[in-house]
Amino acid sequence: MAVESRTASTPTSSPSSHRPPTPKKESSTPSTPSKKTTNPSTRISYTYSSLLAKIHPLLLSELNLPAPTEQQSRTFGESIGSWPAFQDTLATLHFLQKYFKLVVLSNTDRAPFAATNAAQLPGVRFDAMLTAQDIGSYKPDERNFEYLLRYVEGE
Repeated sequence: MAVESRTASTPTSSPSSHRPPTPKKESSTPSTPSKKTTNPSTRISYTYSSLLAKIHPLLLSELNLPAPTEQQSRTFGESIGSWPAFQDTLATLHFLQKYFKLVVLSNTDRAPFAATNAAQLPGVRFDAMLTAQDIGSYKPDERNFEYLLRYVEGE
């Protein structure tokens, strides 16, 4: 799925239950974080797309498939913004956004995630989008989760 991990309190009821959870506080902020988002001491030197392009030949080799051309690897790396969401993702996010703030914690960069959000998740508004590009490291690095916690605690 193109949408990575996100945080939101788990509702006490499911979409099919009779009692909805307590409504969320309305956010007056756009989906871009209001505080400084880049951690210069841990800045990554490559994009997620370039990382995917770099591992593409290794992945194919492990699968005993023919080695790709450089262009094929680049195309694979750049494809992340068009990866489809899982079948239940859109309905679930529409339900959750009625009651909770949605915060994305993603290993992707802002541009591919924005493309995925626009194409695959119409009508979903994230209250914040925290990416590896912003944080300077990739999950499962503990810094990503510490950054997320600092961000949501500051809201």
